[in-house]
Amino acid sequence: MVFKRPFWKPEKFFEDFFDDLFPELAAPKNQYYYKPSLNIIEFPDRFEYILDTPGFDKKDIEITIDENIMRITSNKDFSENYNYIYKERVYSNFDREIDIPNGVDTDDIKAVLKKGILKIILRKLEPEIVKKIEIEDENDTIDITDSAKIKN
Repeated sequence: MVFKRPFWKPEKFFEDFFDDLFPELAAPKNQYYYKPSLNIIEFPDRFEYILDTPGFDKKDIEITIDENIMRITSNKDFSENYNYIYKERVYSNFDREIDIPNGVDTDDIKAVLKKGILKIILRKLEPEIVKKIEIEDENDTIDITDSAKIKN
């Protein structure tokens, strides 16, 4: 089957226009940038980061943490030996860096990949207990005049 009617896509027009205008900034032709969709849900005890990663296996994805940054990368061979006459579905490797909120236990992060959905669970740390310091009266045992007499 051969499509005789051209498919005009405005986004492709503008992409080509800017590629022609600034060729040094243009991505190589037939190279695509894939950025998986991300949702972040907050629960009382955890955060859940949910990414769409269709076509990827767990061996294709790596998750690393450096300080407050979680980096999710993929490394999959997408070479295909098909003779496409029309192709809209395009995937490529990705590299995402996501800030980790304060108060997360970076030693207790779990990741699950199921049916093309990557779920990363970040447990919250227990909030620190605020310690109250009692202020003593001036007649109590602490002598503040002695500390004032210390010579430099």
